[in-house]
Amino acid sequence: MTGEEKKSAIEKLFDPKNACKVSDREIFGLGFHTKLQLEKYLLSEFYDVTSYDDLGRFKSSFTKRKSHVWKVVKDAAKRIRAGDNHFGIYALSRRFYSDVLAYITASSVEEATLLGNIVLGYLIPKNSELEATFYEFGSENSIRKNELLLDNISIKLTRRETTLDSLKKEQENLANHKKTLQIIIDQLKEQNKHS
Repeated sequence: MTGEEKKSAIEKLFDPKNACKVSDREIFGLGFHTKLQLEKYLLSEFYDVTSYDDLGRFKSSFTKRKSHVWKVVKDAAKRIRAGDNHFGIYALSRRFYSDVLAYITASSVEEATLLGNIVLGYLIPKNSELEATFYEFGSENSIRKNELLLDNISIKLTRRETTLDSLKKEQENLANHKKTLQIIIDQLKEQNKHS
């Protein structure tokens, strides 16, 4: 979907009479998975601002439009995900966890779950299970989405390594402090013996 087609579809969704003319598949294809994604898009494309605070006198109309469009998008996504199986990208995650483990291409939730359990089953704790959620039609973006996940994991690993290094340094400092205090105590005891 081109930028102009996306903008045109959103304009139709602003008007409740025209919103029913846009198919669930087209609405789902807009790619809004969170309210924040929709808000950022609306602010930049329809109001030429980057922040809600910059809207001035348009805050009320923006809020109404955003709420209406988000409800339509959310309902369409619910219907798509509850409907027949679709070929496309499925997000794999652990139940009760918010993170996505991977994106895979499959033709049904069952197939995605089966593939996910084979490949990622070792990451699922005993009190959880793997969930597959339909994410988007087609398979063109699956590599890019997994590369973004890989980048995020690399960043988390770097942070953890930094944290571990700082904890090791703190542990060394505490051990040295303990030794120094023990030396002071031993010297004070020695002085008390001689006085």
